[in-house]
Amino acid sequence: MTTDANNFNTMAVRAWDHPQLLNSEDVPVERHGQNFPMGITWLDIDRNANVRIKSYWDSPTNTSIKVHLDAWADTILYSAGSTWLEVAENDRDFQHGVFSTNDDHPWNHPQMQTSRFITFAKPFAEPPKIVLWLKELDIDKTHNWRVKTYADGITRTGFMLHIDTWGDTILYTGTATWIAHPANRTNIASGTYNTMDVRPWDQPRVNNEGHMSYGRTFEKNPLLLTALNWIDIGDNANLRIRALTSNPTRTGFTWNLDSWGDTTLFSAGASYLAVQDF
Repeated sequence: MTTDANNFNTMAVRAWDHPQLLNSEDVPVERHGQNFPMGITWLDIDRNANVRIKSYWDSPTNTSIKVHLDAWADTILYSAGSTWLEVAENDRDFQHGVFSTNDDHPWNHPQMQTSRFITFAKPFAEPPKIVLWLKELDIDKTHNWRVKTYADGITRTGFMLHIDTWGDTILYTGTATWIAHPANRTNIASGTYNTMDVRPWDQPRVNNEGHMSYGRTFEKNPLLLTALNWIDIGDNANLRIRALTSNPTRTGFTWNLDSWGDTTLFSAGASYLAVQDF
């Protein structure tokens, strides 16, 4: 499974069966003056209230940050997990940011589709690769929980970021972290995977596994980060989903997008980022 580096789970600070809205932990970082684009990796939320979750960080010191996974209102948050990339202030490879549906319209005027053209602070030499992670969600409890974030129209200067739902889902808020990196760097690889790579959405099952190839061979095993970019889960039981990786090598890894208990997992997806420091 993934290492504890660049990962936080609420079960590190409390048991899953002692739910609480606010959950945080101080985690070590390599150096001061960095940014930490974050994504959600794990959710276990009760079906009897809206799905509300947000991941963020604050309180930076020279050696640590405080990482949060919070819910609000009457949501019952059993457990949640997140990951993040440490990006130096003047990093030459990565650009990153956040876009929320609330940047486009108020939460109480939900829409099925929301998009925004993201302009890079500095143009890339060629169209970069884009990594998208779900960072915050507020979804109504009365219908299946469906949300996806994806990019298209990628150019040297920017791209179109989408946060969509479908069917009868009511998405009050969806927030995505975006990370852009040069496509030609030999020390960086990224991509996406989905349960529908190994089965149809209408044949739900709890355990879903596949293999992802980097499309290149690293000199050593890279730092591997992965977080959710897609969920489609039935509202008949609690929302339970986790994105895990195992068997990392210099050429790829095994992925799992799993649920547990009586959850109906129609589909789920994730984006990965692999980075090897020179």
